[in-house]
Amino acid sequence: MRDLTVAGADVPLAVRDFGGTGSPVLLLHGAGGTLSAMDELAEGLRSTYRVVAVDLRGHGGSGDGPWTIDAVLADLDAVVADLGLDAPAMVGWSLGGMIATEWVRRHPECPAAVSLDGVPPPIRPEQLVGLAPEHAAAELARLHAVFAEMNAGMARSGARPGPETVEQMRLAMASFDLVPALRAATCPLLLVLATANMPPQEPFGELYDAYRRGTSAGVAEVAGANPKLRVVELAGATHAMVAIQPQRVAALVRAFLADPAGGPPDDTDGA
Repeated sequence: MRDLTVAGADVPLAVRDFGGTGSPVLLLHGAGGTLSAMDELAEGLRSTYRVVAVDLRGHGGSGDGPWTIDAVLADLDAVVADLGLDAPAMVGWSLGGMIATEWVRRHPECPAAVSLDGVPPPIRPEQLVGLAPEHAAAELARLHAVFAEMNAGMARSGARPGPETVEQMRLAMASFDLVPALRAATCPLLLVLATANMPPQEPFGELYDAYRRGTSAGVAEVAGANPKLRVVELAGATHAMVAIQPQRVAALVRAFLADPAGGPPDDTDGA
């Protein structure tokens, strides 16, 4: 394993090359995280693949720059070129999963991609299936107030990503339309969905349950129309699946990458 910096993008990018002799896999962390969040998942893959993780711009050891999905995709192009990765598979968690999903739309040569709960946050009442519109709007307002306070706390602490980057990421995630992105996938794509709430989500359990219902229905419709899309709703798993159950997630990823044209991989480590 070695840490290095890629300078081919418009910001320096911190990269961790875990080695391995198989085909390349690029790991993408979530918003506010770093490449270290992917360490255990990487260890579960490196016996079969050459695994590389990258700090997204504005995170960890990478530089700051305007944060858009287009800019991040250009960063990944630079990493792929600099390390000589030949058509890597993409595996992303949360925000990284959204980026992996967008990557396959633009890179039909990609052999396969995995989005680990790469679902944008709820922003509209109609996304909350089963809740009355007025109640849904009130719950969203309450959730957004909590997010705003969290972001303000991060700004006061001086932590990375900084407040400007956080706001740019918020806008990028809010504008990411999951269903059209999945519909447009032209190479094999596995979407792994969480089915349970993390402890910080429990005060908004009704909201998140309603959002998952809507997401599940929309994704199922796309999966029925796009043969490239596979979906696994991971029983008992939360959005923190990569941190809490890395071996379980690694088994799913390995099974899918080994046979991306097959059906959804079995969750052999089940809940």
